[in-house]
Amino acid sequence: MTFWRTFGFHTVSPVETILEKDNFTLEELLDEEDLLQECKSQNQKLLDYLLRVDTLDKLLFYLTNDPPENAPSKQRQKYPYLACEILCLEVWDICDAIYDNSNLLDRLWGFLDLEPPLSPLTASYICRVAAVLLQRKVSESFAYLKTKETIVKSFLTHIGNASVNELLLKLIQCEETQEGNGVVEWMSEQNLIGLLVEKLHPGLPSVVHENAGQALVDIISSPSNTRSLLVEQLQSETTFQQLFDFINTGGSKSSLFWSLQVIIDVVRRESGEGPQEYKNTPFEDLPLHLQVCGKNLKVLVNVLQENNGEQLPTSVGVVVPIGTHRLKVIDFFSALLQNNYECLDSLFVDLGVFKVCLHMFFNYFWNNFLHLIVTDMVITFLSTRSPELALRLMDDAELVNQICHASDGNNADLDKPNGYSRGYMGFVTRISNKLVELSQTEKIGEYLSGNANWQKYVQEDLPKQNSEQEILLGGQKPNVDDPNQSSSGDDDQGHGMANNELVNVFTQYLVRQGYTNDIPKDFLAEDYEEEGGEDEDEDDDEDVYEHKMDYEDKDEDEDEDEEEEEEEEEETALPGEDEKEEPDAID
Repeated sequence: MTFWRTFGFHTVSPVETILEKDNFTLEELLDEEDLLQECKSQNQKLLDYLLRVDTLDKLLFYLTNDPPENAPSKQRQKYPYLACEILCLEVWDICDAIYDNSNLLDRLWGFLDLEPPLSPLTASYICRVAAVLLQRKVSESFAYLKTKETIVKSFLTHIGNASVNELLLKLIQCEETQEGNGVVEWMSEQNLIGLLVEKLHPGLPSVVHENAGQALVDIISSPSNTRSLLVEQLQSETTFQQLFDFINTGGSKSSLFWSLQVIIDVVRRESGEGPQEYKNTPFEDLPLHLQVCGKNLKVLVNVLQENNGEQLPTSVGVVVPIGTHRLKVIDFFSALLQNNYECLDSLFVDLGVFKVCLHMFFNYFWNNFLHLIVTDMVITFLSTRSPELALRLMDDAELVNQICHASDGNNADLDKPNGYSRGYMGFVTRISNKLVELSQTEKIGEYLSGNANWQKYVQEDLPKQNSEQEILLGGQKPNVDDPNQSSSGDDDQGHGMANNELVNVFTQYLVRQGYTNDIPKDFLAEDYEEEGGEDEDEDDDEDVYEHKMDYEDKDEDEDEDEEEEEEEEEETALPGEDEKEEPDAID
């Protein structure tokens, strides 16, 4: 708009017409289609009007208040949308005007004092404006929020709303800026972690569990060291015991899932990413949160053994679903093993953790999420623990017998009409190969050699399974060293073909192009002799080209002969065949 105004081509906008009036309302401006464009073009007269306190207050009113259902559609939809867009404009004067008036800030942040649930649309508009203003005025925003003693609790009152949850996380992220230094300490004093954990209570809705759990997970997974204070509160003995109490209470799968997810993330943060040294620390000397985990292992084993009789029809028949909450329990066992404490390993064996997990492994044929986690647990335990602990696992869980029984059952399924292999056989093969590798040690070798079923399985079924695992599903891998294959590795036509196959392919191409007459026998694969060498390949290509040119010349000669024959027929045609002679007139 500035260009047209400068050179005198400006057309008077309806917005300017309204602004020229002595008396007009904000609603008149909001009804105009080009209002936002005029704001973006820095119409000074319009901005002066929008910066008035009464105008900003009216915009915030439309933004934060839900109109009644019988209100006109523009009050329910258009005005809140335009208010949000205007307040989010990159106009610093609007931001300054709001922060210069505490009443305007009270109206903006007052939505947190409303009773839940908030309107999703209204909450999204408010949180968007609040986030924009927060980004531009970090220190001023927190100076205002600190004057509200219950502001953090008010946030968590609406934690079930995704927009409010996102705004809360943006508040925490302000700690990473220079202006937001001290935010995490202030939120810690406001008991943010304790209030979030309380939202995982089984009696609350699942959406509250999800948002609260996700907020805690984001706090834990942040690479910033500034949030370590919040994580320290989260991994305290009291907090961990509260989470396990929620799990033990039962009645809510979502509460169990997200409580365990928080525990898993803390445990994995403690263990680190790299391999851990195996530790002989006594149980009473473990970190307090790990002691709480060890004391509640039996509770989680009981969760795995629960079965409500639910059945689920699938493409492979009716199955009993495991459920995401039970998968999360097994994931917790896997995370706890990564800490490499001998006292915890002994608890795993004593409480039958592996026995229950392997029982589920062999009873749920098609759940590869379960198979992957349990396989990694078993292989890690067998590979890194002492032979005594490994033998206890194999003996208590009857691992070898279950492998042999699973292989026999798989063979029986394969013998059925249209039979197919069970979904866990690839993982069973991995575990079996690890046992064969460990059989080189004295104690495990003696244990396995005394099992006749295992010896039969290793000699007969396991080699077949390994050979099947080596078969490439997509066919043979291309060999770039083969001169008959393309060196580029691309899927070019003829890639991986011998010369006689190329000849047959080219013959088919000629047929499709219409060169069907007198195809030389040279093109037949059985008459084509390959003598090798790049020069001969080039000669072959030249011969093919010459043959094709012969076809084209032959077709042209045939066309010329046909034209000559037609001309001769026209010259020798009898008069009267093409046109009849008129009879002489009668005298």
